[in-house]
Amino acid sequence: MRLLVVFIISLFVGQSISVGIGLLVEHHSTPYTGLVTFIACYFAMFWVAWRLAVRITEPGSLLGDMKNGGAKPGAILLGAYAGADDLWGYSTLLAAGV
Repeated sequence: MRLLVVFIISLFVGQSISVGIGLLVEHHSTPYTGLVTFIACYFAMFWVAWRLAVRITEPGSLLGDMKNGGAKPGAILLGAYAGADDLWGYSTLLAAGV
């Protein structure tokens, strides 16, 4: 039941974002482009909301339950640092022409 509630809430928020993105694109472009953008975001939000709901309600996840074997904050920070180091590595900066 908790999974369904989290899914519905995240879907509601995601679809609100989809409407906003569609209207923003429509304002800066043609109505057709805004509609296509909205439809793409609309269907993508179902996938994103489901993945987010499963991750939040998953037993033992950092967001779901820290007491019962959730990930340690140090491991999360180390993963973020490794990702950032790879993202802003020397080869990436050379490829960007910086």
